[in-house]
Amino acid sequence: MLAGTRFAQFFASLARVKISALILGTTGVGIVDQITFLTNKVSQFTTIGTAEAFVKQLAESKSKDDAKSLIYSAFKSYALVIFGFVVLSVGLMLGFKEEVTNYLFGEDEYIVYFFVALLTFPILVIHSFPFSILKAFKNVRAISRARIITSAIQFVISIPLILIWELEGAVAYVPLAIAIDVAVLMWLANKKCFQEYEISFARIIKAPLRRDFLKELFLFSAFGLTVGVFLIIVELVTRSIVLDHLGVDAIGLYSPILLFASIFTGFILPALSTYLYPRFSEMKGHKEVSGLINDALRIGSFGLIPLLFIGIPYHKLIIVTFYSTEFLDASNYLPYHLMGTSFFVWWYVFSQSLTPMGKIKVHGVFRLFYGSIDLLVTYWAVNRYGLIGWTLKFIVSPFVFFWVYMIYTRITFDFSYRLSTLKLMAYVFIGGVSLTVLSQMNDLTRNLNFVIGPLLLLGTWYIASKEERNALLSKLRRK
Repeated sequence: MLAGTRFAQFFASLARVKISALILGTTGVGIVDQITFLTNKVSQFTTIGTAEAFVKQLAESKSKDDAKSLIYSAFKSYALVIFGFVVLSVGLMLGFKEEVTNYLFGEDEYIVYFFVALLTFPILVIHSFPFSILKAFKNVRAISRARIITSAIQFVISIPLILIWELEGAVAYVPLAIAIDVAVLMWLANKKCFQEYEISFARIIKAPLRRDFLKELFLFSAFGLTVGVFLIIVELVTRSIVLDHLGVDAIGLYSPILLFASIFTGFILPALSTYLYPRFSEMKGHKEVSGLINDALRIGSFGLIPLLFIGIPYHKLIIVTFYSTEFLDASNYLPYHLMGTSFFVWWYVFSQSLTPMGKIKVHGVFRLFYGSIDLLVTYWAVNRYGLIGWTLKFIVSPFVFFWVYMIYTRITFDFSYRLSTLKLMAYVFIGGVSLTVLSQMNDLTRNLNFVIGPLLLLGTWYIASKEERNALLSKLRRK
């Protein structure tokens, strides 16, 4: 349900993307992409770890006898901690506004876009309150409904903004879209959770502060202040390297690839995390953890199949259709990026088990090394190989840390693959590599890919288990 609504959001945004590409060009698209990047990264610095602890506390409190009192205290503790980080984040951004503007946009004249990102950031922080309680209570239906309503409103508003005011309209849409998302989520959270547990501002203010909640929040936020800051700096520096060597046009040119890959990195994976995180928080036995990881790997792999088996053969057609011929050079990098996305998806599944199972420090150390490899690869490769060097950033780290996390979960949680999961992952990998190789050879093999890709997609039916095929048929019959 969550993944389906993410797809709906993605396809609803395609009209906006197409109009943006035609009207704004690579430079304009690159500017909007940088604003969104800055906002998301600063919000990530503020909430990373802390929001996860908040979800964990809510998930654990809801089944206890004094659930209401615990939930009020969890809200109060989270609000106090997050307010402190907001003040710190805003202060740091204002103190380094010129440096950040130059890093992200290349010129001081774009500082107005920095302030747009700064305005958007607190709205994203507020977003974490209603979303966290819906996530903790596993209210998938409400989250899905919010996304459908939000995408419909955003679609209606975005098109005239871009058509009438062009770049200024596209920039204004960024904070407006997030504000709409917050309003819809708040409405549904109030309807589904706040009223049931009698959550109100007055009760949160009067709730006692629990030292154990604060201690856990600070423990998790320490992860954000160390690992989170480092990863944000890595992203800023890697983008700066691309900007210095290739210009903001290169970031705009690469945006179709990031958009297409974001079907997973921005849509399906957060949906999967919404389900997995509270589930891992409730688990005790290693057998259950191993089973859930296998199930998640299968879901991720099934989702990768259309992304790879359609995305790689038809990559040029996709870019021209949804962007324009001005972005066609991006097709040189898309197949490789998508193969990196495969390992990113599998790595992400393993990574979701560590924090809720009490391994946040280990996860933090691994993420520090992950970011270090990203930085080294970008610094070394972009100067030598151009934009394909940035593509390597999205391949090397996910590949390396897929193996690192798999080995660690095997040692710590007695993880073991089911044979069916291994077969499916091998099918995805071999099929993706084959299509990538054929797409780079000559016109004949590229044309063969138009047939091979859909055949591999159809072949998924025979890779799926009997239970999975029956579940799919049953769902199709109901429709």
